[in-house]
Amino acid sequence: ITAAVIGSLIWQSRGISISLPMGPSSRSFEMTETLTLTQLPPYTWEARIWFPSPPVTASQQVELVKVESPISYVWGSEPEFENRYIQFTSRGTPVLPATIQVTYRIIRKEEKKLAEAIPPSAAPPSPVQPITLQPRGYIAITDEIIRTAQEQIDGMTQPLEKAHALYDYVLRHVRYDPQAVGAGRGSSLYALQAGRGDSTDMHALFVALARAVNIPARFQMGVTISSPSSGLLDKSNRHGWAEFYAEPYGWVPVDIASAWQN
Repeated sequence: ITAAVIGSLIWQSRGISISLPMGPSSRSFEMTETLTLTQLPPYTWEARIWFPSPPVTASQQVELVKVESPISYVWGSEPEFENRYIQFTSRGTPVLPATIQVTYRIIRKEEKKLAEAIPPSAAPPSPVQPITLQPRGYIAITDEIIRTAQEQIDGMTQPLEKAHALYDYVLRHVRYDPQAVGAGRGSSLYALQAGRGDSTDMHALFVALARAVNIPARFQMGVTISSPSSGLLDKSNRHGWAEFYAEPYGWVPVDIASAWQN
């Protein structure tokens, strides 16, 4: 969760309870996000807090259960990726401490894109955006990354075959090491040069390599929950993965960090 506010706040990790499996390939979750605003600088007139909202996708259903807040709020959507969020705005002098809680019910379905290919004749138009082929932030595409990507796919012609080769390269080259100095920024260059990193670094490198050879790819972020339970989530649950685009499958998820650990 990203929260921005003029002032100081205490952030409590997401509380989560998990039901028994709904079937062989899905689970349901109830997740509560809590933020407590404890103080503001003197003479502060307005404070704004943003809660990103979990997206609804083909593999994830999201139901808003409730919003509990003494501060008024509105829903919004950022223009570039259409990610939804809740913006809480306090004007004047709020009564502190002020606690905000947002609860969702989520059903997560296992993705099996390669086993559920759409026949080519029925495939919809490609939903690829130009940004999925461009460098961005720590997903840098340098001459070294281009050269590395081209070496891995030499002689290959099919996007799926190329993506598999890039996946195998990252799995071989990058050691999963979330405690490494410099890890955790989602940096393609760090993963390439250091040969280690956490899930965000590993998949930033995969995305950069794929984009370098004209395979659309994008970075995803979420949390991992290992077994049915309840409790708090913290940054150790943070997990990144990637998706690449290949016809007729559409967006195909890859999780190199989990593969490295298992």
